[in-house]
Amino acid sequence: MKQMWDEITRHKTRTAMFSAAFFVSGILLILSLAVSSAAQNAKILARKSMRAAVSYEVDHDGFWEHISTIDDDDEFSREYQNYPHLSQETAEMIAEDTRVAAVDFITSSPVYSSGFHHVPAGSEDGIDSYIDEGGGEIFWQEPDIMICAVRYPALIEIAEGTWTLREGRFLDESDTAGAENNALITSELADLNGLKPGDHFHVDFAGSREAADMKSAGMDISGFGMTLTVVGVYDTENIVDPQSEQYWTMSPCESPANTVVIPAGTLDKELAEDKALEEEYWKRQGAAGNKEEEPSEPEPDSVVFLLDDPLHTEAFIKDNAAKLADYTFLNDGTERFEALVRPLDMSIFFTRIMVGILTAAMIVITALASALVIRNRQEQTGQLYRRILSLLFIPAAAGLILAFAAGTALSSGTEKIMSRYLDRFELQAGEELAAEQVLPWISEENCFTEVSPAEMLGQYHVKVTPGTVLGMLGSGACILLAGALIPAYLLGRQKKEMTGS
Repeated sequence: MKQMWDEITRHKTRTAMFSAAFFVSGILLILSLAVSSAAQNAKILARKSMRAAVSYEVDHDGFWEHISTIDDDDEFSREYQNYPHLSQETAEMIAEDTRVAAVDFITSSPVYSSGFHHVPAGSEDGIDSYIDEGGGEIFWQEPDIMICAVRYPALIEIAEGTWTLREGRFLDESDTAGAENNALITSELADLNGLKPGDHFHVDFAGSREAADMKSAGMDISGFGMTLTVVGVYDTENIVDPQSEQYWTMSPCESPANTVVIPAGTLDKELAEDKALEEEYWKRQGAAGNKEEEPSEPEPDSVVFLLDDPLHTEAFIKDNAAKLADYTFLNDGTERFEALVRPLDMSIFFTRIMVGILTAAMIVITALASALVIRNRQEQTGQLYRRILSLLFIPAAAGLILAFAAGTALSSGTEKIMSRYLDRFELQAGEELAAEQVLPWISEENCFTEVSPAEMLGQYHVKVTPGTVLGMLGSGACILLAGALIPAYLLGRQKKEMTGS
């Protein structure tokens, strides 16, 4: 140690220069690592603040791009008949994944209230008529109730607290498994009609005009529709501002207040029973052959999976990709998220380049400096190592300790500079839905939580953490190790040459 100290005191300028080199490079290293770490943490926190939703969707654009290249009309028609769709079987297989916390597996069906009133919405055209080309008066009625048929009672709205129970109970497994004629209704619908758990109400699948046509054809339509029993009344946070444009253009069935939730099996059962009436009606009209056959498999309108952690969505999609048919995909809103965090990714990229350049430059400097120590072949190996040790390790330790202190002091200023830099990026993470654009059920259009750039930058904090310090020490160790290996290799070759001679 005394010899090493003597070596340092005899070469104060050299020691000071190497300490300064490690001090400057250490500051740049620790700040680069801190900036990279801040960006990574901001990305993670932004992703965690988003809903852990994955929607099962059809790639309409991809399919149309595919069939648009087909010139033969017959082949085009065959391909079009294979238009991709959401598969109930596939959705059920994916829903079995242990990471799925809740599922909105929904088939929606607009229906008509019978014997009770819907909650008023902006557009109240109701029943109207018009004169057709033959001079006859055609009556029509707008649906005013939206049936939400669910295959899993553990809904995202319930899991996240968007729906809260006021009376009764939510649907459970016995309801969905047994296709019971039970229903959840909103508190607005219940209060308007004086409905409570245990009460019954009826909805029709046909409007007044269709019902009149069937009656005039001599058909008994008393069983056309379904009678439901209220098992629960819930409050919903999905509201539409009465002052908004959407409120005045929406039909009653589009209002969240007119949403009725029933088991999907119940809807399938009732539709199957009423299909016979429809077929009989069309047969009497002589148009049975014009009726299209119903699809053999019920197709859900929307399937959204809520996972247990937002950070699991990427692995979830990868693990379930093999279950998907062509032109269907799982979407976790990655495109929006990637657009949002693009400034952070750029800062991470450039700081990593800076760390690499600094590390490489310091390795070259320390290696060359240590190699210069080997200038006297008559000097003992132990003395050479002491020279290298005093040249590298002691100045490096002093410089890095000072760099740690300076980097900690400069971190807040660096955060301000980087925040201003990132704030200049005018990026849109996709078109955000207006606050009033609330659908009566979650679908792929609005199942993802939007995070604004300002909210993301609110999570951006540059500071020297234990991880940052470990990163700097790791880089310093790589520099010193590489700088020491070169003279060690040269010393080994020198000794081998001297032994051989």
